[in-house]
Amino acid sequence: MPFDNSIKNMQTPERVRALCQLVEYSSYTKNELLELLQPPAVNTSENIAAECYNFASKGNLIVENKDRKVISNMSPNAAQDPVTFRREIIRNAHQQPDLVFHRFMAWALGKGQDVMTYKSEKLVSSFFLDVTSKTKGIGLSNEDRNREYNTTNTKGWMNWASYLGYGFEHKGSFLVNPSLRLKEELMFDTSLDKGKLIPFRTFMSWLALALPELDGGIYNEQVYSERNGSQQLSYALSTGLRSLHSQGIVELVQTRDAGDVWHLTPSKLHEVSSAVTGIKIVGGQEG
Repeated sequence: MPFDNSIKNMQTPERVRALCQLVEYSSYTKNELLELLQPPAVNTSENIAAECYNFASKGNLIVENKDRKVISNMSPNAAQDPVTFRREIIRNAHQQPDLVFHRFMAWALGKGQDVMTYKSEKLVSSFFLDVTSKTKGIGLSNEDRNREYNTTNTKGWMNWASYLGYGFEHKGSFLVNPSLRLKEELMFDTSLDKGKLIPFRTFMSWLALALPELDGGIYNEQVYSERNGSQQLSYALSTGLRSLHSQGIVELVQTRDAGDVWHLTPSKLHEVSSAVTGIKIVGGQEG
């Protein structure tokens, strides 16, 4: 996850994780670490290693000790396991609630199917029109110099959004489906009863805190405040839950005559067409 508001495409999850893995293996100075990641003999005009180092340092994944050695600031061996590494990235990013990444992620997830046809330029201009110009009162004539992301930033955003489980990058567009993000949050959750029917409202209250970029969460509400209180789920959340239902991770339940009904985005192609009243977590727990 980007830890500042200028994501660079070269700061890929795989490169950042490789850097963090090296730091976990042994302690190096910054220069030693950069030379291991990008030897001087490599002829490139881009200082990729330095950019990845800046990402990890700003994100507080690594720190320099008093001996100028770079050490890990994550849980022990967190970089060795991709699931744990993703959790560390998300945890650290949530300690910076004002990141553009959060608003951009919430906007994209809430936009619906339309966003999946957008290329980088359309993502940038639509986010400005839908979010920045409205929340900051910036006129359209000032769009170019007030855009919070540019097309390079959106490519970096796609890299991290895909890696963290919010969907998939495909031919320059982003296909929203937060099933992996949902699954991994459920893996480590201890507050929801596993294997028991949970009222869907209870699940949504948990979701708003655990995944604040999705329906009802604080990042989502910054972008879609007019949807507060709606029991109509976003396309992204509907897609993610249907995917987990098909995988046997959760079971979406509709109890007849139940008064508290929630509605997924309608689908004629899935056994859960829309209405749900409860959910069971039946698989995918850690261990």
